[in-house]
Amino acid sequence: MNPRYAYTKPEMKLFELLKKHGINFTTQFPILIKKYKKYVYVDFLIENKLVVEVDGIKHFKSKARIKKDIIKDKALRAKGYSILRFSDKEIFENPENVIEKIIEKMKELNLFT
Repeated sequence: MNPRYAYTKPEMKLFELLKKHGINFTTQFPILIKKYKKYVYVDFLIENKLVVEVDGIKHFKSKARIKKDIIKDKALRAKGYSILRFSDKEIFENPENVIEKIIEKMKELNLFT
């Protein structure tokens, strides 16, 4: 985990879930988006292919945040990344469903070795 970043409780919960299921990942990984000449940071990156984002309430209440997320996702998909987004609430109320969706996407992307 990145010691310079304050993780949210839902991010910590997902961190624990991924570890429990033996899934290798990196947190707060910077990805250069040349078009915008800047880096975007993803919450979790699995096998350098699957981005998993944890969205708090601000991701649903702020039109500016929603637009920013759409632009970020579009830029990441253009670079070949697949993206899954989960709400804080979903991670706490249905963690097994979250991990099932991640594993399903990993199988779809052939990320299991």
